[in-house]
Amino acid sequence: MLTITINRAATNVSALNETLRDALGADYQGLSMYETEVRVHLQADVSTEQVQRAEQLVKDHDPTVQTPKQQEEQTRQQRLEDFRAADTLDLSAYNGATAEVQTLAQKIAWLELEIRELRGL
Repeated sequence: MLTITINRAATNVSALNETLRDALGADYQGLSMYETEVRVHLQADVSTEQVQRAEQLVKDHDPTVQTPKQQEEQTRQQRLEDFRAADTLDLSAYNGATAEVQTLAQKIAWLELEIRELRGL
């Protein structure tokens, strides 16, 4: 195995891993990080061109670009936060009810939102 090391201030490991895997194919074995060092692991018999390509891909890497899976997770988290912040329960239906009943109604509405999120609805 051949390991090349490149210093970078910021790295989106998942996105860089995907980029390297797509670009280098079977020559690419993986990557690891140590502080600001990106270590790209390649097959021992990799060509000089592939080494240069890997180095360039790491140098050109934009850590703000997310993988589709990361975007999906960010969207899911935002949706959950929006649900949590939304006041979906019309508390006017509980006017005159005791404070305990109003509190229970709020908690039931919150639980409904959490269950929806867990089930992916």
